[in-house]
Amino acid sequence: MLNESKDYQKAAQLVMSFSEIARMSSKFTQQNAESLGISLPQLGIINTLISSKGMSQKELGEKLHISKSTISVNIEKLVQMGLIIRMEAEEDRREVILQLTEKGKDISRTSAQNAYSYRAMLKAGEEIGMDKVDLLLELHEQIREKLKGITF
Repeated sequence: MLNESKDYQKAAQLVMSFSEIARMSSKFTQQNAESLGISLPQLGIINTLISSKGMSQKELGEKLHISKSTISVNIEKLVQMGLIIRMEAEEDRREVILQLTEKGKDISRTSAQNAYSYRAMLKAGEEIGMDKVDLLLELHEQIREKLKGITF
């Protein structure tokens, strides 16, 4: 029973560690968005649209797992800022397609260049040693694969 308790504590530490690293990474991404004068959800919208020729608000919301109201408010702000335009879909004139303007594309490119969370991870990796990062990535992949197969 004692061994099970220690294993449970290790599992809890692992979950907390993953959560803390995700929170810290999100903080760096938030700083990136703020440096560009936009919010984190708006940065997600822009960086999703950069890799497409355009998509509907519904598709965008599903891809980003953002509610209709949140996506709608953020899209309106991005349109007002001149970062996104709305266009009629060629196939169905009732559908509106969202596309980045050149200004929106520039914001996305700058975001990628800033990449605060990536730069922070790179710095941490260099300090602990990239060989340890490789091992960590391998272990994370193994855990991810094992978690995929677990159901309750």
